[in-house]
Amino acid sequence: MAAAIRNIWRLAPDEKTLFSANAISDSVGVFDLTRLESGQPVQAAGFIPTQWYPTVVAATSKDLLIATAKGRGSGPNPKSLGKPRTDARAIHCGSFD
Repeated sequence: MAAAIRNIWRLAPDEKTLFSANAISDSVGVFDLTRLESGQPVQAAGFIPTQWYPTVVAATSKDLLIATAKGRGSGPNPKSLGKPRTDARAIHCGSFD
């Protein structure tokens, strides 16, 4: 996960699986902690694709809940908000599903 911004780590209730919300790759990394070996680098067992910019993960014994900061309906504002901005900051409006 060299090119990932890990927003949050969550441990499954059984403490055998670790989940990592990765904002840059729009995914949640899954780590099988039962396969850890002393002195060895940790490798992801896989990645779950998400919507845009996952920021929060919650794990229960049956469900994995993922919240994204920019959601499915995010993007530039649909109409002008006055004078166009010339700085690097962007204005976005988004939705939560």
